[in-house]
Amino acid sequence: MITLFPHITTTLRNNTCLVLCLSLFCWLCAVPAAARTPMRIICVESGPLTEYNLVLQGIAHKLFYAKFLTARPPHINGNVSTRKLWHWLGEHAGGNLQFLQDGFYSAQWNDLARKKVKEAVQQRLETQHDVDAILVLGTRAGQDMAALHTDIPVIVMSCSDAVGAGIARSVVDSGKDNLVALVNPWRYRRQIEFFHSLFNFRRLGVVYEDTPTGRNVVGLKEIEATANALGVELLHCHAVLHDNDAEKVASNVELCHKQLVEQHVDAVYVTTSVAMTKEQIQRTLTPLISAEIPIFSQNSDNVKGGALLSFVDDSVDEGRNAARLLLAVRAGVLPRALSQQFQSPRLLAINLRTASHLGWDIPLAVLLSVDEFYE
Repeated sequence: MITLFPHITTTLRNNTCLVLCLSLFCWLCAVPAAARTPMRIICVESGPLTEYNLVLQGIAHKLFYAKFLTARPPHINGNVSTRKLWHWLGEHAGGNLQFLQDGFYSAQWNDLARKKVKEAVQQRLETQHDVDAILVLGTRAGQDMAALHTDIPVIVMSCSDAVGAGIARSVVDSGKDNLVALVNPWRYRRQIEFFHSLFNFRRLGVVYEDTPTGRNVVGLKEIEATANALGVELLHCHAVLHDNDAEKVASNVELCHKQLVEQHVDAVYVTTSVAMTKEQIQRTLTPLISAEIPIFSQNSDNVKGGALLSFVDDSVDEGRNAARLLLAVRAGVLPRALSQQFQSPRLLAINLRTASHLGWDIPLAVLLSVDEFYE
């Protein structure tokens, strides 16, 4: 083959090689630099809640086994405060992640504090520029952080219905490039269907906070749709369930349970409220147990206090999934491109003393699914 312009061909070939070599050199230099740059993380919660502690513990354990922490996290239990665990993470993170010690924000279940937290985070992003990712715990905090004017990655966890709350566009699409929100589809439908298969109730009582966020937090749309499909009448009682005064919440719930007993419910589906002591939980459930009414709880902690049944809390598993998302974002994956769905094994928690009080002979198939027994 004859080349008409050999000097031009040679020059182009040499330039191309030079460009390729320079590109490869830049890439090789960039990778170690990126690996040495820690991802700086803050955390925002709606308020203190046992489930949030467990989610963060799930994150910590996943990160430990992925070699991102320098020490084994504390043993998983609901007694470690979320803020305390956050500081532990800050002290034991490796070189790739940095949990900012001044980066833990809690709205304390207070609307005024919630507004201040949102403003503080927005101002920090605009002025300090020291945040690379935001971990979010709870529906209220999820709504606020999803509405921020930023392209910083936001990972929302422990949210009853991210789609219904307007946080995510759908189960499969967050709707925003910087956002991913974990969702466990049909969680409450499965709970109520299972409860109904055991007791075939016709009148089901439910307590919830009658506000847009309150209805969303307990998954009311899913509860109502399931009750309707089963031909079950749903009896409502409204109460403040999210307040920084746990004693006030306990009194509200106890009053509602007394009202539901007076309305002759066949069963009660206990929804999530702010963290209460074991004694407070027992007090709220006493009217139902005394009336020999079966209780299924959204929160397995309530089984320790006397609720008959619950699915074992999946918050730790949700935390592990959140850690998966965090590491993917750390690797450069767009949050919106990540899968939001997770589903945990359906294991049961049962209170044997309440079962005995009800005279309920627990079926063998149910016993085989029990992971936690309480008295």
